[in-house]
Amino acid sequence: MTTIGPFSLPSAVLTMIIAVLGGLAITLWVLRSSVHLYREIAEAMVSTGGAFLIGWKSLPILFHLKQVQKDLILALYLPIGNSEKILLLLSAPCFLLWIIDRKQLPVSLMLNAILLWYISFDFIWFIFTKQIGGVIQNSWVASIIGTYHPLSLYKAFSSLLILLITVMKPGYIRSWTYSFLGGGLLLIRFLILSSL
Repeated sequence: MTTIGPFSLPSAVLTMIIAVLGGLAITLWVLRSSVHLYREIAEAMVSTGGAFLIGWKSLPILFHLKQVQKDLILALYLPIGNSEKILLLLSAPCFLLWIIDRKQLPVSLMLNAILLWYISFDFIWFIFTKQIGGVIQNSWVASIIGTYHPLSLYKAFSSLLILLITVMKPGYIRSWTYSFLGGGLLLIRFLILSSL
């Protein structure tokens, strides 16, 4: 548990907050220099994130209204259940589609922004979480990085590599692999790179 002022947050929640905000900051920094609809896409992403956060805190109140009426402090600390998660995961994309339709944003640009956010989020998330794999067989490698494989660092490095390759412009890398990957949308590049 991490204490921030009067609030006690579990470490996983604090890591999630840092990863979400860090991913958003990286995404907006990358889009700032390359997309002409930067302001509209940034507003759509922040609005969707705000709606998701409001739903995350208000849906448990709606589903457990009698408990909240008895003790109002539960409104801050109610955990989100599976039914609330499903409803939230279904309503957030609908809200985003409504914003895209209302602001007349190109769906491909919004999809690229969401993928950039996801890759950045993935990178930051795996830096702050700890996952270990099997035992390292080589003794000299084990003396450097420990007795178990640090899977979270491997995943963070691969996410960073995918982010860099996905964001780079074709003039930076002159190879047949990037010319093969560079012609399509960001989604196609992301799917190919993440499946390797």
